[in-house]
Amino acid sequence: MNFPHRNEIIIALIGLIGVIFTAVVSNYEKIFDEKSENESSFPYEKIDDLDMQLRYFIEVSGFRNSMEEMRKVSAEKYRMKHGASDTVVNCVLDNQIQTEQLIELFISVHKNHITLQQVKDLNRLYSSESMKSYSKSSPLIVRELISGIDAIYERMHIRNMAISGANKKQSDESCPAG
Repeated sequence: MNFPHRNEIIIALIGLIGVIFTAVVSNYEKIFDEKSENESSFPYEKIDDLDMQLRYFIEVSGFRNSMEEMRKVSAEKYRMKHGASDTVVNCVLDNQIQTEQLIELFISVHKNHITLQQVKDLNRLYSSESMKSYSKSSPLIVRELISGIDAIYERMHIRNMAISGANKKQSDESCPAG
């Protein structure tokens, strides 16, 4: 008996086997990953120094980049508001709280409230690809947050100025907004 569709079926099976083989080879590490859960998933996981773990967290979480972005925004706002030269802006920035001072404060405060294992867990989380991507976006997020806070503050300031003007006309010290 002659099976005319037999060749088509064989060709389809060969194609299917080829696709499966390619998928397995392409994802070999994901499928046959022999790492145990105890193996390092971030560079400093085996180091039991809270200070070092917190310093790694500052970098991997985007904290440092966010603080640097806040300084840039501050410089831009000062330049726009006061028409200051780069020299004056740099002088003002040099006399503000420096990023390293904030980092030392961050570490000092966190040492009082977080354990080594908690920081390691956070570092493992922030070392994931999703969190690395998020951390790269943190300076832009900070910039937008500052812009939003500025807008809210400006509306609040206008309202408060109106309220304080209303208070001057009133004889009592009660809050007219309340």
